[in-house]
Amino acid sequence: MGKKATKKSTITRDRRVTVDAAFQQQLAHGEEPYAAVAELNDAILRGEQQLFVGGREEPIDPHWFADHARIAIRLVGGRATARVVSFSKGFKPAPPKQPYEWTMSEDGTASRPISRQRHMPGPKPLRNWQDHVLREIVRALANKHSIPAAPTLAQSCSDRVGYTPDVSAINKLIRDVLNEQ
Repeated sequence: MGKKATKKSTITRDRRVTVDAAFQQQLAHGEEPYAAVAELNDAILRGEQQLFVGGREEPIDPHWFADHARIAIRLVGGRATARVVSFSKGFKPAPPKQPYEWTMSEDGTASRPISRQRHMPGPKPLRNWQDHVLREIVRALANKHSIPAAPTLAQSCSDRVGYTPDVSAINKLIRDVLNEQ
């Protein structure tokens, strides 16, 4: 008879950090405390971060997390810390009422850039924003003016096309156009 294969977790134990350590990493990157907690909660709900409770190798289901708990800020000695709080009944630690040990996957907490500006999904533009930007570039060059700055072109797209492209995408388009000349 052979041995029964055991299923191993995809996240190793040494790749986990406490919830507060993940929160402190966000603060070290310049994030405001409430924004950092919101980012951690959203990352768990989107499945970008995994949350673990002490003694379990499998991560907590994001749907369970959405219905039963959140990461919240707690002030300890004038310092902001983070912890998982429950807002559902029947979520008491087993006697002797020790608090649960919550950890998170370390993947992405230290190296993930914090997005300061989030774009809400909206309707797709009726026209192609690249065509509009190209027309503005051609118009400027034909009138012997300098090419407008990317933020100006982004605002123009927003006003005329109904879509605001990312400034880096506009800069890439300008570079591509100038390299083809």
